[in-house]
Amino acid sequence: GYAYYNTSILNTFITKNESIQAKVRYEKDYKKQWLYAPRPNFTKAKIKFDLFPKNRKATGTGDFEIKNTFDTNIETILVNHPKLSKRKMEIEGGFTIVKQDKGSHIEVVKLNNPLIPGETRKLTYTFEIENKGFENSESDIQIVKNGTFIDNFNLFPSFGYSLSQELTNPKERK
Repeated sequence: GYAYYNTSILNTFITKNESIQAKVRYEKDYKKQWLYAPRPNFTKAKIKFDLFPKNRKATGTGDFEIKNTFDTNIETILVNHPKLSKRKMEIEGGFTIVKQDKGSHIEVVKLNNPLIPGETRKLTYTFEIENKGFENSESDIQIVKNGTFIDNFNLFPSFGYSLSQELTNPKERK
C-alpha cells in the first residue's frame, strides 16, 4: 500500500513503454513543423531561487530578455517546459496558448504581437519544485538534504524542437 501510494497517488506512474511512446509522439507531433522554425533566443537572465533541502523543495523566478535573431517575424513559439510542480510564464506583450500537451510539458503559444527581427522582450518565469514521496522510476535527486544540483533545463523553459527529447536507443526505435 505504501509503495502504491507514493508511486501512483503522490506521483504519476509511468512505465518504460509509456516513456518511449511519449518520445515517439513528440517526434511525430513536433519535429516536422518545429525543427527549423525561428525561435527567440535568451540573451539576459536574472535568476532568484530559494532552496528548502529538508523538504526537497525549491521556488524561484527568472527574469529574462529574449530576442529574435532571425530575419523573419516570430508569431508562434514551441515551449518546452521542465517538469515542475507549479509554473507560470509571462512574455511582454502577452500570448495565447494554442496547444497544450500536458503529458510532455509542451505548449505552443501565439504572441499577441509578432516578435520582429532584432526585437527584445521581457520574459518572466516563476516555478516551484516539490518532491512528494518517492517516484516509480528515476527519483528526482536535484534537491536533497546533503547537497543540491540544479541546471537551467530543469528550472526554465526552452524554445523550439528539442533533439534531446528524441529516442536515442536504436532498439527502442524499432
